[in-house]
Amino acid sequence: MENELLVELKSAWEDFKDADAKRVEEVKRLGHETAETKDQIERISKAMTDLEVRIAAIDTTSKRDDGKSPEVKAFEGWLRAEHKAPGDPPAEPAALVFSEEDAQAVLAPPELVTEMLEIAYVAEPLLDLVTTRRITRASVMYPVKEARAAAMRDGAAPDFTVRSTVSGPFGRGEIKVFGAHAVADIEAVSLEDPSVDLAADLMGDFAWSFGQLEGPEILTGDVLIGAGGMLRAGGPGNPAPPLEHIYTGAAPQGGEVGLTYLAFAEAVDALKVPYRPGAVWVLNRKSISKVRTITDPHGEYVWQPGLDLGNPGAILGFPYRLSENVAEVADGNHAVLFGDFKRGYWLVQRIDMQVQRDPYTQWPNVRFKARKRSGGDVVMPEAIKVITIGESPSS
Repeated sequence: MENELLVELKSAWEDFKDADAKRVEEVKRLGHETAETKDQIERISKAMTDLEVRIAAIDTTSKRDDGKSPEVKAFEGWLRAEHKAPGDPPAEPAALVFSEEDAQAVLAPPELVTEMLEIAYVAEPLLDLVTTRRITRASVMYPVKEARAAAMRDGAAPDFTVRSTVSGPFGRGEIKVFGAHAVADIEAVSLEDPSVDLAADLMGDFAWSFGQLEGPEILTGDVLIGAGGMLRAGGPGNPAPPLEHIYTGAAPQGGEVGLTYLAFAEAVDALKVPYRPGAVWVLNRKSISKVRTITDPHGEYVWQPGLDLGNPGAILGFPYRLSENVAEVADGNHAVLFGDFKRGYWLVQRIDMQVQRDPYTQWPNVRFKARKRSGGDVVMPEAIKVITIGESPSS
């Protein structure tokens, strides 16, 4: 099946290039592309994106182990009320862990939490790209370099008691974790159906919900009750300077503002060499259709498909991920992020995830409530660049 999808992707790419060549010819001849050609390009591009998503899904599911550990079996038994309380232990007592903070809450097994992260990555790819740190405290400190060391020759300052080689100290930033919860109501009769993989389904729903919550925060932030966002670096509570923005410039006369080859090339040039091996583009699903039509000064497309399993498509040789939380291409929008997100952003999470079971208040449904604590912020601003549509405010 993998080969069939890859063949389809390659064929679609050839069709896309033919349609785009027709678009270029129409612009030269008519001054604009026809509606028919525009629709054709958008249709092919959407099909290509769908193929990439299906190929990526195959690569992920092929690595999953469907076997259930004793911890997961015990947890699912508790979800089904086979084990109701600490005084009514499961067959394997050590396999089920009740929270020390709440005697009625159970801690989700670590392997289910790991699977939840994988599902959350689908909900928001940025969750996968950033560094996730598991902590046991309410916050974590990280170093912020407020000024770089000043180097000099020995002869320039022979008396080091007079002149220091350090022009400024390291500062410290703090990332706090904030509570979040998700609620799911399940029909009591469904809990009695052994064919339902209750633990996987329930935790999958929780994972998607938390991913939808944390994804936008990674970008825009919520400094009062949630994570600090990449686009708010330098704001309240974050001593790190703001990210560098590369502007596309004003729209051509009579044309639409949009992404350009020069903006992508400038973003690559602006990113320091040590960050490039881990660099990734992040943009909206609709924006990738526009990127596929961009060519460099030699007429080569900046976008190239990944034609091998595990080898994603690339823009100027760097892989990309699609995020619906990134803004679409429009004047003033931050349409593309680029950089080494693992070095630029920390997402911190308390280790334990609590699940509560309430069989009373929503009958005939049973209510499950999951609670986690997380936060995040930019820790290395120079590792991330932003392409913003339009002119720079300083121009």
